[in-house]
Amino acid sequence: MQRKLSFQTRSEDEEIKEAGLVIDFDEIARKGKMSKEEELVAKWFGIYSSRQPGNHMARIVVPGGQITSSQARIIAAVSEQYAQGKVAVTTRQSVQLHWLKTPSLPDMMRTIGEENLTTFHGCGDVNRNVAACPLAETCRYRRVNVLPYAREASRLMANSRDLDNLPRKFKITFSGCGAGCAQPYINCVGIVAVTRGTPDGGEEHGFKVVIGGGMGWLPFLGQDLFSWVPRDRIVPLCRATGLLFRDHGDRRDRSKARLKWVVHRKGIDFCRAEILKNLADEDVDTTGFETGPVEDAGVPYPARPLTEQ
Repeated sequence: MQRKLSFQTRSEDEEIKEAGLVIDFDEIARKGKMSKEEELVAKWFGIYSSRQPGNHMARIVVPGGQITSSQARIIAAVSEQYAQGKVAVTTRQSVQLHWLKTPSLPDMMRTIGEENLTTFHGCGDVNRNVAACPLAETCRYRRVNVLPYAREASRLMANSRDLDNLPRKFKITFSGCGAGCAQPYINCVGIVAVTRGTPDGGEEHGFKVVIGGGMGWLPFLGQDLFSWVPRDRIVPLCRATGLLFRDHGDRRDRSKARLKWVVHRKGIDFCRAEILKNLADEDVDTTGFETGPVEDAGVPYPARPLTEQ
């Protein structure tokens, strides 16, 4: 890989990314090591290099946290063969394998691919695993089963080549009700299912959206983007928000490159206008998007306990 020299003020990571996000794991396995540039690009394919030379972690993407029994068996088999028989499950529903040796990486990736599992976009400056409520399909308080939406959003974002190079990582989460079990307010995009009454006495389901949440050295709570988004347009909204982040995120200072800083610097009104423009550019009808108060008419959910200050 060759680096392009320029006089622009950008982070070193940005220069490496601009050189190309292509990597040959078979060649890496043959030579038994990675260059500095390859270690960075490998993250786009879910591979983190360890501080112990020759060891790696692989993050398997599991949209919504749901796997099949056959996928569970292949993960277990791969763990036994390549990862000391251990499997880690992350707080955002991915699966991690540790202590992988450099020569085993391509074989491991091909093996999990037999059951439609992938490490692609498990790490790197991309949309990360799309998380959802752990009881998305069965919770008695759910307004909508959000799992299909999480899986479709993951598919769209992973297939969007124009979102392969974001300023930093980008995280989306879906909650089935206002209890927020998927932690919507501390993710880049937090989506919460809402039920409201209709004039004829019936009910309809949609989503509330907040953006710009995040933890780290300076935490931010997500701000209200829309109080109501029709269900059939929530997935395009995820992509439109990713485009906002791609175009306005900080590519000079990685410590301030998350979407929360875009919302903080530009303001929620600017972000909303840009997202609506992105949707219009892709012929997505934004009729019915609302920002005013929406009363949730769903089954009351338990209040979360508050910690005394």
